[in-house]
Amino acid sequence: VRSNRTEKKVRLLAARRQLESRYPMIKLALRNAEMLLQERLHASQIRDREAALDDLQAILNLAEPPGVIECYDISHLQGTETVAAGVVFLDGAPRTAAYRRYQIRSVQGINDPASIREVIARRLQRLINENQALPDLIVIDGGITQLNAACEAATALELGSQPIVSLAKRLEEIYVPGHPHPLQLDANRPGMRLLRQLRDEAHRFAVTYQRQRRTRTALQSVLDDIPSIGAERRKAILLHVKGRPPEVLDQAALEAIPGIGPRLAQQIHTHLQARQDNSA
Repeated sequence: VRSNRTEKKVRLLAARRQLESRYPMIKLALRNAEMLLQERLHASQIRDREAALDDLQAILNLAEPPGVIECYDISHLQGTETVAAGVVFLDGAPRTAAYRRYQIRSVQGINDPASIREVIARRLQRLINENQALPDLIVIDGGITQLNAACEAATALELGSQPIVSLAKRLEEIYVPGHPHPLQLDANRPGMRLLRQLRDEAHRFAVTYQRQRRTRTALQSVLDDIPSIGAERRKAILLHVKGRPPEVLDQAALEAIPGIGPRLAQQIHTHLQARQDNSA
């Protein structure tokens, strides 16, 4: 550093021992500052969620802010492996432990309204059977036909007063029972942002489950072609891959599965590789 008085370079020496003695205090100050920042961020998130719930109450004319919201979406591959997913938001935040996945049983081919009818009927019937509280709001990913199907399921169970709405993807329109025209609101409203978050999370969860089902079915088919693998070994392999593609099963990974020795692991790996080469 150059001094203004002497116009010469001056060396600055720090009192190292004095600074080292203050390290614990500096670390404590940094930790306190980080904790304060996290507390303020958390408080801001809570305020944002409360604002979104209050806004939803106003938009949908609900009796109170919806503390428990469930959202449902359907996913399939050209009408096959049709599944549904339901996500739960508690006080405006995801509650992943309460998420649910469904295999559609009564619908063949592409029929999203019928699939929604089935899953909403199954969900509400279970709540009735277990004497549990109904959600404050159910959101359907879709348009008026999906909404009507969900309302039909609720009415059939004498739950016609259950609040249900749907959110269409194309124009982000809200469909409400009894209203001939959808609500078209500012996309940046707090309530709209929360609805989109619900819809997007349900879609993500449904697509992920559908892909896992598809991969599991494909792998099951591959394993069925290997005569030396019985039901227990197939089950062990399927549990090991957990919905991942068969390509993750190299020979070392197969040998690590209980009940699969080196010889059988090599046989399975060779079969998988041959199948991949034929489909390439």
